[in-house]
Amino acid sequence: MLGRRVEIKLPVERVLSTTPTTTVLVYMIAPEKLIGWNFKPNGKLMLPRYLSLPIVGGWFGKKEGNYETFLKMKPDILLEGFTNLGAVNIQTINERQRKMGSVPVIGVKDTADIRGYKNSIEFIGKLLGKESQAHRLADYYLNLIKTVETRIKTIPSNKRIRVYYAEGPNGLFSETSKSVHASLINLCGGNNVVKLEERANPTGKKGFGRVKVSMEEILKWNPEVIITMDERFYHNVYRDPKWRFIKAVESKRVYLAPREPFGWFDRPPGINRIPGIVWTAYKLYPQKFKRAEAKRLIREFYTDFYHYHLSDDECESLLNN
Repeated sequence: MLGRRVEIKLPVERVLSTTPTTTVLVYMIAPEKLIGWNFKPNGKLMLPRYLSLPIVGGWFGKKEGNYETFLKMKPDILLEGFTNLGAVNIQTINERQRKMGSVPVIGVKDTADIRGYKNSIEFIGKLLGKESQAHRLADYYLNLIKTVETRIKTIPSNKRIRVYYAEGPNGLFSETSKSVHASLINLCGGNNVVKLEERANPTGKKGFGRVKVSMEEILKWNPEVIITMDERFYHNVYRDPKWRFIKAVESKRVYLAPREPFGWFDRPPGINRIPGIVWTAYKLYPQKFKRAEAKRLIREFYTDFYHYHLSDDECESLLNN
């Protein structure tokens, strides 16, 4: 996908990836070919034979992988999970190829763009000889995007739900409206209250990664919904007097995003967020996305792409979290 020419032996049977976004995609399309995780999946909503795969690490966030670990696994190919956000670093993938020797290193784009998953889904499907499963996943995803966009298009911009994405145990980190980590808010018709894209995160990069916000700013924004993936913040927010007069807290609309077996809303910001499209749209606009429909779509996704049959109680638990 990066314009490099790479020769591989077919069929590909043993796959490793350098990043969680691409690893999860392989699991959805061809779980029997995946031989290791970059990180341990959450919870138990996964068949034991997949949950017990070894943790091999990788290159993502601040983590550094180990080439010896990857080579010992004897993969047929190594997937390098580039995204289409920012310039493609050919030097990195060439260095990866040099150190992996005869193991082909394949660059994969569009694994973090919430509106651009189709290309990487179909590419991986063709690469692994799983075109039919890839087409099913792409169709599910595209139909879901179309459904959400159709139902929210009649909501005027000044009537869209004001949403704050709370990160960290005190909720005082967040993502701007241009950050890949918060893209479900815009996709599902929310109005991300953190709009100052010129804010720099602690590493100095603009628009991506956590940005620091103040309680005074949150009081001014007064979000109607707060979404978080931090259990500590979620369990403390209703007891913390600083948050008590925020509209989302007053109306009991602080939501803890599900994380089983992977984050639905973020972390990693990959194709694992497809069920999060259902969940986020349902939480923001329950009048437009009924509970029975949300449950049906989530159960379909788990059966077809997470290879696990959710019970009704498990599905209810995920929706309520």
